[in-house]
Amino acid sequence: MRNSFSHKSRHFVPNLTLGFPIIQALRKKLPKVYFDCHCMISEPGKWVKELAASGADLMTFHYEATIRTPSFTVADIKQLCKEIKERKMSVGVAIKPKTEVSEELLKLVEEKLVDMVLVMTVEPGFGGQKFMEDMMPKVETLRKKYPHLNIQVDGGITVENVSIVGKAGANVIVAGTGIYKHKDPAAAISEIRSCLLYTSDAADDSLRVDLGGRRIIKKKKKNK
Repeated sequence: MRNSFSHKSRHFVPNLTLGFPIIQALRKKLPKVYFDCHCMISEPGKWVKELAASGADLMTFHYEATIRTPSFTVADIKQLCKEIKERKMSVGVAIKPKTEVSEELLKLVEEKLVDMVLVMTVEPGFGGQKFMEDMMPKVETLRKKYPHLNIQVDGGITVENVSIVGKAGANVIVAGTGIYKHKDPAAAISEIRSCLLYTSDAADDSLRVDLGGRRIIKKKKKNK
């Protein structure tokens, strides 16, 4: 099982949510669970050390939080990725709906500085928003160029639209409202699993689905 946490600071987004002390407390109780932390915060470089110390396994920062910082360069973004890896965490980069898949972002993937790209299908900050299907070309572009890249999609995903996400090439899914407001959450989880298992060009040997705080791993069947 893998847990996914969203960190919101009221600076990068207007909402405020889980902080590092909560991650640290949960790590003590869940020593073997993978913690995927999506940081919707300004100046992510300031928090690498603290997040690593709290027990995170993956730190996803927003590309916009770096390119909109005065004097921040591509070299600085690369250094941030290296610092995260030096702290024994994997690196994720998130892009908001209005942010395109830029050449600079692609170079980070090509240089193996990024382990996962998160494509937001809502504006970050609040749950329960409507899924933006027109973001799927970004996923398709990434999957075509990088067959083995972990591509995560977050925002408005339900059992009704998850097949669209899977067909586009995503293999890591975040679903919150689509699970917890479903009349049968267990059935919704099963539906998401089975749909992605057969439609997603998975980047590794497992299917991973984030469920509003829980990430379930289901191993793919190996060809005999």
